[in-house]
Amino acid sequence: MFIALVLFLAASILQSGTRFYMAGRQVDELERSRSRLVRENDQLREEIRLLSDPAYVERVAREQLGMVRPGEIAVILVPKATPRPKPTPTH
Repeated sequence: MFIALVLFLAASILQSGTRFYMAGRQVDELERSRSRLVRENDQLREEIRLLSDPAYVERVAREQLGMVRPGEIAVILVPKATPRPKPTPTH
C-alpha cells in the first residue's frame, strides 16, 4: 500500500513538473511572438507616418513608379551595353 502511494505521488509530481515545463516553454514562445509583433507594429506605424507626408509620397511616386508632374518630361537613362567577348571555337 505504501509503495502504491509513493508511486502515485511520484507520478503526480512528474506530471505537474512536465506541465510546468511546457507552460514555461509556451510563455517563452509567446514572448518571442509578442516582441516580433511589436517590432512589426512599429514598422507599420512608421510606414503610416511616412505615407501621410506628401513629400515622401511624391518621392516614392517619382523614384519607384516613374511618375512626373504635368508639363515635365521623364528622362530614362539606359546603361550602355558592354560588348561580350566572342566565344572561341573548340574542336
